[in-house]
Amino acid sequence: AVVVSSLALGACADSTSPTLNSGYITSAAAVASPAVLDGITLQDFKLLYPKLSTQVPAVKTRGDTTIQTFTVNPKSGKLIYFGKSSGHTIAIPANTLCDPSKNAYGPTEWMKPCILASSSISFEVRTWNDAGGQPHAEFAPNVRFNPTATDPVRIYFADNDLQNFSRVVIPFCNGSNHCVDESTTDAALTTYAAPHPKGGYWIYRTLRHFSGYNVTAF
Repeated sequence: AVVVSSLALGACADSTSPTLNSGYITSAAAVASPAVLDGITLQDFKLLYPKLSTQVPAVKTRGDTTIQTFTVNPKSGKLIYFGKSSGHTIAIPANTLCDPSKNAYGPTEWMKPCILASSSISFEVRTWNDAGGQPHAEFAPNVRFNPTATDPVRIYFADNDLQNFSRVVIPFCNGSNHCVDESTTDAALTTYAAPHPKGGYWIYRTLRHFSGYNVTAF
């Protein structure tokens, strides 16, 4: 099993783009699958997630990296607007957080039943854009999400400069900056694109766990 320690990753705006690598999880996986266009325009996430309270975490910076912390009550969930200008969104519905102290973590575990968290969990998210302008996000601690949840956890990256959605994907990245498109073995994790009202696209997908994610061109 590959265990990602998100805080061990070195975040900086001028870091090189990740390398899509199919081999470190399964040699049978394809390198990447292109994002699928979703014709809707995502303007108000409160309409998508009316049951979730919202939060814009306070911003700290270290170099070109934005560092934010937020706390989620697993019984109620939360809608988080994050990133330097709060342009990205993570939706964590109720009853989706697995208890990190009672569940194993790694690619072999994503689809196994889990013991749900019963108390609030505090997270840190670090965001930055790489040299190509593509957004990255790293979350800690590592937490699995309930694979049977009716409303899954989803991450939405705003990429207002993106012109060609068909050559990007949101992979899961390990501590060596090698990234895997998880949808090649789990169709529910397909990357989608939707027109952004300010130009470019929302690039988004469902998550099975918190680790490192980014919009990667291939």
